[in-house]
Amino acid sequence: MLRAALILALSSSVAAVFECSSQETTAFVRIARARLDGTPVVVSTAGHDLTCAQYCRNNIEPTTGAQRVCASFNFDGRETCYFFDDAASPAGTSQLTANPSANNFYYEKTCLPGVSAHEACTYRSFSFERMRKTLLEGFVRKSVQCTPLFGVACS
Repeated sequence: MLRAALILALSSSVAAVFECSSQETTAFVRIARARLDGTPVVVSTAGHDLTCAQYCRNNIEPTTGAQRVCASFNFDGRETCYFFDDAASPAGTSQLTANPSANNFYYEKTCLPGVSAHEACTYRSFSFERMRKTLLEGFVRKSVQCTPLFGVACS
């Protein structure tokens, strides 16, 4: 019983990560040559990664216009987007494919507090790009307060 409650609480907290509050700006982190494993909830030939990002940012299913939670998407580098209601670990519970082809891109939704849409570069399909198995280090132009999440300490 306790185990089931813990699993339910964890799954609820994971889903909440992908819903930004009104004080936050929705942005995407892109990983080149990466693809999320699993079955997408929607596949769409949206045409461009910016269009895919707009659908995911607004939690809209591109095929019907219905509301649907979007946590991340894969883009095949041509015109097809694969939308997911989960993200790669540690933000979500899914995993990235080991060796996808060069034209695969993975986009993960993130929430930026205290940053305007323009500052978050939402006119682009992604605000940040990272490489697999790397961390961003270097000059900090702007910092914000954060809350520890998934065992990651804020500093």
